[in-house]
Amino acid sequence: MLSSLKRAQKGFTIIELLIVIAIIAILATLVLTNFQGAQAKGRDATRNTDVNSMYQKLEEYHNENGAYPQTFTAATFPGIDEGALLDPRGENSVEILAAVADEAAAITAVTAAANDDSATSSAYVYAAFPTGCTNDCTGYILGTFMENAQPDGTNLVLKKGLNN
Repeated sequence: MLSSLKRAQKGFTIIELLIVIAIIAILATLVLTNFQGAQAKGRDATRNTDVNSMYQKLEEYHNENGAYPQTFTAATFPGIDEGALLDPRGENSVEILAAVADEAAAITAVTAAANDDSATSSAYVYAAFPTGCTNDCTGYILGTFMENAQPDGTNLVLKKGLNN
């Protein structure tokens, strides 16, 4: 009689259910972690593309005008999409720093501004030089913060004018 009762009971034990739930939780954690990493890589790729596009526009401006502009806005560059000046999160646009003395000062200023508040500060930063220039600047530094480290080990991408 006792053996026939054991055969009649069907289902999973609590231990079996807990093991399955634990396995599902581990797999879900792995998937979510990889997904978030992929999103950061995508935003970094967008930032890199945006910086390269801005760089090309600045070089076109120099070829047409013989100098670089003090500011970087959609009004300065007809035909550029306003959305291209926003970071991938759509929160920040190009941060224009006051004109600085030279390239070294521009690199220092852009690095400090782009690294400010690290992952939440992903605005593009632009600094022209020399001090006091308007639309006759001789050089610039353009930079942005990246969420993932670059090949050089930093989280910063800097571009400088070809004519610096």
